[in-house]
Amino acid sequence: MFESATLFQVALSSALMGCICGMTGVFFMLRNSISIAYAASFASLPGLIAPFLLLSTVKSWALLSGAALFGTLAAIQLLFFIRRKDRDPFVTIIITLSLGFGMMLLSAAENYPGAAQIDLHRFLLGDAAANITSDNRLLAWTALAVFALSILFWKEVITAAFDPEFARASYIPSKFFELFAVILLAASIFIGLEAVGVIFLASLITAPAIAARQWTNDTGAIFILAAGFASISACVGSVAAALLPGLPAGAAITLFVSFFALLSFVIAPSHGILWGRFRKKHLLKKPDNVKLLKLLLSLSGGEVLNGERGHSISLLNALFGEDEELTSILLELKVKGFATDNAPNFWSITRDGEQYLASGRYKLPVNRRG
Repeated sequence: MFESATLFQVALSSALMGCICGMTGVFFMLRNSISIAYAASFASLPGLIAPFLLLSTVKSWALLSGAALFGTLAAIQLLFFIRRKDRDPFVTIIITLSLGFGMMLLSAAENYPGAAQIDLHRFLLGDAAANITSDNRLLAWTALAVFALSILFWKEVITAAFDPEFARASYIPSKFFELFAVILLAASIFIGLEAVGVIFLASLITAPAIAARQWTNDTGAIFILAAGFASISACVGSVAAALLPGLPAGAAITLFVSFFALLSFVIAPSHGILWGRFRKKHLLKKPDNVKLLKLLLSLSGGEVLNGERGHSISLLNALFGEDEELTSILLELKVKGFATDNAPNFWSITRDGEQYLASGRYKLPVNRRG
């Protein structure tokens, strides 16, 4: 039985680890690339054992570095060299080959000298004791760095995710989003693999983002909710595994994070099953038209695009939220002459819309026909 001080360290370390994994999952969810996280998680198994076989080292940082390297290489292969429509078969191949080859290496490693010094099997299902020796300061600084980088490059990442053409026109590198996500994934594998395990790590990365998506359409809110869901799940799951001998930490964490996901699918007000059945249109709060008009102006850099293609409705939805009302507001702004769709599902502000904002009359009249 762990002492109370030790349990507090386990809880704190797990919460920080979960926060990092939860934030990482959001970026893969935004591009519908969740399967890549699973492929990278299983690909880390051969990389975990390779340093032990090649270098005869039992140091955790060396094993985890190898795991992060192999997982990162798998993610890079899928993101940069495989077309999205062909990605699922390659994900299946990577998972099956990595698991089979990794288990073969694991069996071979048991006969190597020094195998008794480290239990490699605990990396499969996770070990709550791993967080006892974790450096909370390192985890805290890593979590803070991930959060700061996400905030710093938020506009670029979201633009690259939802509107690659506009991103290129804005001189944002086309692969900026993928590179950013891969870096965060490597950090998540290195930090979370020992505690959560190869089999369950991908669940901690992806499930919180999926759960958060059910509650809101705002990407910033999804980012915060996913970090919160993952932190709570990792904290409670690790403490439960520490108090219950024989319970793998990865299984306990996955159980709690799955509970959040299932609960979100059922009762979340934005996309939940129950709410979707009983929600009435008059309960929906109509977003501010001026807010959307200002967003169009800010995306254009303060200048009217003069017939250029404009900004995709996917990007507007990601930044503005409330997708149920977004189209109707855009159509109303078009009727007023304040916005125009230069191409299907691509919108921009007009000169009249810019002048309207400059006038300071921030209340659009309701359009009444007849």
